[in-house]
Amino acid sequence: MTDYFEMRYLEDEVEIHVDEWGVPHIFGSSKNDVFLAQGFNAARDRLFQLDFSRRRGLGRLAEVFGSEFVEWDRAARLFIYRGDFRAEWLAYGNDAKAIVTSFVNGVNGFIDLVVSGAMPLPLEFEKLGYLPEKWAPEDLLRLRSHSLSFNAAEEAVRARLAHEWGHSVASLRKLFEPAIEFEVPEGLDFSVFAEDVMKDYWLGTGPIVRSEDSNSGIGRVQQPSDGSNNWVLSGDLTSTGRPILCNDPHRVTSSMPSLRYIAHLSCRDFDVIGGGEPLLPGVSIGHNGKVAFGLTIFAIDQEDLFVHVLNPNNPDEYQFEGAWRKFSEVTEEIHSCDGPEQTVVLRFSEFGPVIYHDPERHVAVSLAAAWLEPGGAPYLGSIEYMRADNIDEFLEAMNRWCAPPENQIVAEPGGRIAWQPGGIIPKRKNWNGLFPVPGDGQYVWDGFYDNDVLPGFAKDSGYFATANQYLLPEEFPREVHISYEWYDDVRYRRIKEWLDDAREITIREAFDFQTDDLNLHARETIVVLKQVAQFQDHALGRLVDAWDFRMSVGSTQAHAWELFFWEHLVPAVLRSQLKTLGYESESEKILGILIPDLAAERDSRVALSLMRDWADSDQRKLDLAVEHALISFDAFVDMDKLCPWGDVHMRYADHAFADLLIEAGVEEKLVRSGEYEVPGSGETVGLAGYASTGDYRQIYGSSFRVAIDVGEWDNSIALNGPGQSGDLSSGYQFEHMDRWAKGEPFPLLYSKGLIEKHRRQLIILKPR
Repeated sequence: MTDYFEMRYLEDEVEIHVDEWGVPHIFGSSKNDVFLAQGFNAARDRLFQLDFSRRRGLGRLAEVFGSEFVEWDRAARLFIYRGDFRAEWLAYGNDAKAIVTSFVNGVNGFIDLVVSGAMPLPLEFEKLGYLPEKWAPEDLLRLRSHSLSFNAAEEAVRARLAHEWGHSVASLRKLFEPAIEFEVPEGLDFSVFAEDVMKDYWLGTGPIVRSEDSNSGIGRVQQPSDGSNNWVLSGDLTSTGRPILCNDPHRVTSSMPSLRYIAHLSCRDFDVIGGGEPLLPGVSIGHNGKVAFGLTIFAIDQEDLFVHVLNPNNPDEYQFEGAWRKFSEVTEEIHSCDGPEQTVVLRFSEFGPVIYHDPERHVAVSLAAAWLEPGGAPYLGSIEYMRADNIDEFLEAMNRWCAPPENQIVAEPGGRIAWQPGGIIPKRKNWNGLFPVPGDGQYVWDGFYDNDVLPGFAKDSGYFATANQYLLPEEFPREVHISYEWYDDVRYRRIKEWLDDAREITIREAFDFQTDDLNLHARETIVVLKQVAQFQDHALGRLVDAWDFRMSVGSTQAHAWELFFWEHLVPAVLRSQLKTLGYESESEKILGILIPDLAAERDSRVALSLMRDWADSDQRKLDLAVEHALISFDAFVDMDKLCPWGDVHMRYADHAFADLLIEAGVEEKLVRSGEYEVPGSGETVGLAGYASTGDYRQIYGSSFRVAIDVGEWDNSIALNGPGQSGDLSSGYQFEHMDRWAKGEPFPLLYSKGLIEKHRRQLIILKPR
């Protein structure tokens, strides 16, 4: 099957070979041609996703979905990049503007075909009643609200906890690394954080949740921050003597299409393949035949909240450096397809967008975000490093990297491997970033550190592994406040446990470990619980005594443990500590804030640390906490009726507008995948986080996985669930759902001969 299209702006003919697994392999003469073809192909497979992402980020949903989206649009416009575009383009490289322009020309070329009727209108546009809109190159730079940095939300939660119940309670939400004492910024009024100050933040940066009570920001998780696993093995650990690089970035998994897309771009300047953001040129995870590369989040604190005192006589002014300073204001019109045009005023302080403004209380809150700086368009910086010829060039390219903050691992065919974090780091001279600060000028960002302040290492043997954990060396300067909020290191410690004992690892073994379901925290906690006689004698204790600690789909022990641990044991331990602190009567209210809804966002290390301390010094306190947990467990759980974990822990992928599309007459099977049992939990390497207690369906984890055989590139394998395509009429939108559920990869082909052998479609683009 061959399709031919004529395109403006092409210099020469381009071939797009779509293999039998839906991966497009784009072959052209020049980089501009292949980036144009990448944009064309992205629109061919993902046009509705691209159009929705653009409208969401630019605050233009109400135009096509109605006035109920005005609130989201107003908030989204607070987080659009409004800075200097010359500095912005140069932040990504000298040819960034040409690359993005070519990509956008390709997207627009496909949109022209659709609007003219030469290609069918994707079903979503037909049923929802609007047409896709053409892009401007600058649109890709304006979009910032998907930057995956959520430090500000934790600042707000911590401030509320500290205001209402003190620092000792606030410290129970997360473990800080390195350990640090709370420092309350001088002059900070905590009381504002009893209000819903984060509503606009979540409206502008979180997912669209169409329910009235879902917009509250404080104490609620609206969107998981981006976790991930990656590891790179030198040849001395592999069966072939060649390095292996693995990466499985974590994002929302319950959506169709996938949030990442695999593509292959080949021209005389480079030959790169891997996964990336569908709406961006290039790839961010993959290889180029010379180096392989993969990323995870490196949790730089890139956000801060500033609390402003408003002028009682003029709420458009705030106190700054001993005088009243007027907020900058931008007035915009929000159009709605079913209502009148609405005028909105967006305010900006010295620090950034104003996300809360209360003239009656004379207070406002603004956000400083590093991702609003030049170079902060998420993942766009990969267009430079993906073209590196060796590790040294790759590490040099990381000097430009801004957002999101990442751990990069790299490997060369010769055996050298490296780890290098990157991201823009604010300079805070007189505070550590854990709390909001007064916005009166005494606390400011004093510029940014160069990326060379960050550690990085290269070597010829062993391995590097990251899973968002704290990994700064002891000698790292404490005055550089990178972050104190890192992910639970449980996934990293499990990876390390495996790699420390492994030898002659095959590419398939390396890939399969990305779905490892051993719950290390369960194993460690049960060691402590075995010191409690009542647990030993309880049916639950007997049930898990023979458990292998795996969250496997057929395990009743896994289901029982997840119920007991998060719904009964952790709350009981924290209640006990709250009682000690004098807050027993308010414990339920506090627990609702201390324990996040999303399983992958929880930090069980606080409760486990308390249990270990009690086991060493206060056995009676441990006994009572466990006793209360078991009483609560027995009141809610009939162990005789417990089903295996896979009966309740299910994977699914639904179209974001599935309900509306079904109402409009679209067949359900086109927009809903059905449910598939899935192993793992929010604490396993094979991360499979769920939304809230009582609903164990997976919404978070890895949809894209890759294992790269460095040097024998055609041996590499990958997976992108539920499928590469987002075209509802293609029949391919769920083509990898079975593979994804079973963890079965497909070949990530690189050489043209093999690609042609496994081709299912050929698209030829010709200059017009």
